[in-house]
Amino acid sequence: MRSSRRLGRAQYFKQRGTDPAGADRAAGVQGRRVAPLAGIGSGGHGRCWYCSGAPVITAAWPVQDRARSGWQGTAFGPMADVVRLSTQHMTDADLQAVATYLQSLPPRAPTAAAPFRQAASHEQGGKLYAQRCADCHGDHGQGVAGVYPPLDGNTSVTGPTSVNAVRSVLLGGFAPATAANPRPYSMPPFAQQLDDAEVAAVVGYIRQSWSNKAGAVTPGEVGRYRHTPVD
Repeated sequence: MRSSRRLGRAQYFKQRGTDPAGADRAAGVQGRRVAPLAGIGSGGHGRCWYCSGAPVITAAWPVQDRARSGWQGTAFGPMADVVRLSTQHMTDADLQAVATYLQSLPPRAPTAAAPFRQAASHEQGGKLYAQRCADCHGDHGQGVAGVYPPLDGNTSVTGPTSVNAVRSVLLGGFAPATAANPRPYSMPPFAQQLDDAEVAAVVGYIRQSWSNKAGAVTPGEVGRYRHTPVD
């Protein structure tokens, strides 16, 4: 077990291009459910701005464990390059070693949940969702298994900040082509179609609908993420 953890630690920091000594441990695993990477770079999530259910961890788990853990999601943005160029080519032993190492890290300290207050733009966001999103992600955020990720209960949607969801709406989502899925479906960008208030409304609606009880989104937040470089 110790040798597996050492190998996994080396592989993990090799993928990130960082030195293990003194590096942060932002990628926590809570039980067997992946917590979103946070605290890396600008915006709280840095380069990895949509990686719920990152394959570097979940590909090593038995299928029955994925089903029990509530595993879901895909990799968009800069994380897609990690999957396309790196982790899809790792051996099962390397993936298991990385998963073992990540599961050995302490979970992030829980934060006190703020009182839930539905955004004033919720109705507007629902109309935009029905027009722009529901055809793929479903009327109830259920998605389509293996094609379009669910939004209900998705940790990339309900994270402490809205950066993942906002950037996905603004920039689109282009999943990595892999040997197992050479022609993945993609999400178009809406930066040219929706202004900051509209993006805030629809992302706020997604974060506060179905079982999701995350914070609202302001147009100011969207404006900052719209003009913050991804890299």
